[in-house]
Amino acid sequence: MSNIDLSVDLQTDENSDDATGIVHQPEKVSKNWIGIDIEFAAKIDEYEALLANLLESETPSNAIILELLQARDAVEEVVQAKSKKSVDLLLRLPNLDQKLRNNEEAIAKSINLSLWRNILNPPSTYWWWFFDLPQIDFEVHQSNQFGWVWNILTIACLAGFTSFVSKVIPIVFAGGVSVFESIGMVGPGGMIALVVSSMQGGEGKRKIQQGLHDIGIPIRFQNEVTFAIALLLFVAGYFAQEKLPKIYFDNFVKEGETAYRKGKLLEAKENYEQALKIQNQERKDVAQIHTELGLLDESLGLLDNAQRDYLQALGLGNNEALNNLARVKISLGDLDGSETLLNMALQRAVPEDINELYQNYRNLGWVYLERKNYVRAEEYLEKALVYDKQIPAGIFGKGLANCFLAKVYEVQGKRAYRQWSLCVEFAQPETLNEYKAIIRMNSEVGKKINTKGIFN
Repeated sequence: MSNIDLSVDLQTDENSDDATGIVHQPEKVSKNWIGIDIEFAAKIDEYEALLANLLESETPSNAIILELLQARDAVEEVVQAKSKKSVDLLLRLPNLDQKLRNNEEAIAKSINLSLWRNILNPPSTYWWWFFDLPQIDFEVHQSNQFGWVWNILTIACLAGFTSFVSKVIPIVFAGGVSVFESIGMVGPGGMIALVVSSMQGGEGKRKIQQGLHDIGIPIRFQNEVTFAIALLLFVAGYFAQEKLPKIYFDNFVKEGETAYRKGKLLEAKENYEQALKIQNQERKDVAQIHTELGLLDESLGLLDNAQRDYLQALGLGNNEALNNLARVKISLGDLDGSETLLNMALQRAVPEDINELYQNYRNLGWVYLERKNYVRAEEYLEKALVYDKQIPAGIFGKGLANCFLAKVYEVQGKRAYRQWSLCVEFAQPETLNEYKAIIRMNSEVGKKINTKGIFN
């Protein structure tokens, strides 16, 4: 039909039938149909020409592909217009689309479609922009009509998991923030964002579905699988919150004990302090840590800090701190307070704890040596030696009874050489003030004994 014919058919001066005189309205609808057909034909022709251009090119450029895909966009806009279209033109479209699909792989290899999708943001129904992704059916399956319920449950589980992890991560990564800590904190939040995006529908939902499909999860099971993963994370997070603090507490304590035995006092102190940061541990365990910290401070000559830690340990029921606090008071010159604490410690001592009994008798001997009551000092120090012989070599504090007894013998005019020799061989003072006491008694012996337990 030509433009001239159109003008003649639709435009008359009188708009009437010559025979009947009946006036007719112009056929506006027919004119609209024809206009749409002309536009549709032009878009189809352009699409076909650009498709032929693609087929002729062995390595199509980005420009060729982008022109073709945008031409297909233009065809789609006309197709979606709510106007009647020529059937002949509509029948041409599937054949052209099939040719386009046949070149899917060549297009995907020649252009970064993901980049252009981010720039142009085409609707998910524009399948020609998604040739780099497997084409799957994203229709909602009948079994997923309650998908929103699964999504809410998934978010609840992930929120719980995040809460659990936030309590555990400071313990696990006490040494500082790491990339794994970042993943542990950000990961669950990212999963929640993905689920929310899926609930909102649109392109976000499609991308999530595509990703899950790529790893082998069918669309109809994706909501359930996502919830199952979130539930597993929730359960794992719960047990991590319940079990990991105790595991890490014990590990810090073990590391502290190892460092202390090696004479690495500052490292031991750091581990014990990390252990104290972990909440809700057994009272007796916390008390023991305060006792160990007091001993470390005492070894470093920090007597005020040592007293504070020992008093905290006593308040939590640790009787070992009685002996240690008494030793601090000897160093501070409070001999009466020291004797009182040592007598209390002896009353509460466990018969099987050889080292505790040794420490109690040895320190009582030290108290009486400072008082110059050498008879009582000798009595307690000889009792201490009975237990000292049962203590393995290398234990901090061992051998000091020999040093104190040597001084008692020396002052009384008795033979002290053997005790000084045993002092040099076995003595390992575990506090700075014990070492100072030996230096005051015999500076030459003090230069020879093992001070590994004091500074390192």
